[in-house]
Amino acid sequence: MTKKPSTSISGGSSLNGYCYLLKSLYGTQHIEMIWKTIAGSFSESRKLEYTLDRRALEMDADSFAATLGIDNIIVLYQERQNQRFYFALLESPFQIFQLWTFAVHNIFMLFELFCPSFYERTSFYLPNEAREILNLSSARRTIGAMIDNGDFKCSFSEKNKIVDHFYGGIAQAENFFNNTFGTNYDFIRNGINNSIFNDYACEVLEHWNKNLRHKLKKYSRAILYNPDSMD
Repeated sequence: MTKKPSTSISGGSSLNGYCYLLKSLYGTQHIEMIWKTIAGSFSESRKLEYTLDRRALEMDADSFAATLGIDNIIVLYQERQNQRFYFALLESPFQIFQLWTFAVHNIFMLFELFCPSFYERTSFYLPNEAREILNLSSARRTIGAMIDNGDFKCSFSEKNKIVDHFYGGIAQAENFFNNTFGTNYDFIRNGINNSIFNDYACEVLEHWNKNLRHKLKKYSRAILYNPDSMD
């Protein structure tokens, strides 16, 4: 998989053209993190356009992190015979995928516990559950694309074990987190199977694919998220 430079919207957004795009569309000079600093200068329709664009750009930044993360896990897994240090404490090499989703899911639950998200049409961010849906989707697509491209030699049964451990990490993370903090998170029921969060995620994904990705191409210096073509 071709590596691309970080597209973190808060730190390296100019590297992937975010600042240039927003300047061309809205006349803003940089990425605004506080909505009230620019909201007064926009009409209601422009506010909705701007914040939908921002949510889509956040999705691309999140997708970069998820794709690069699972890409490196796959590399470690394929080189496990030469990287025994990383696998010495695991019951099986498949658990490295479980550890990855365990870590990612705990991060999103911490976000939700200490800074719960909500959805507004003028929000820069999706709810944490919707963001995680898109993150995990990016990671799973990366696994499938690398297998299809021949970059990850993996049998059908091996892939099924990876997927089992992938979701096993989510369950393990929730068990640990709920017991530690007295919460009752259930991402499969309340996130993945929740039509509302899926609708939020689909809205951003559709806007990205139909509109924003094509506008961003001329400014981008890195690979943009494309669910139909993983490089």
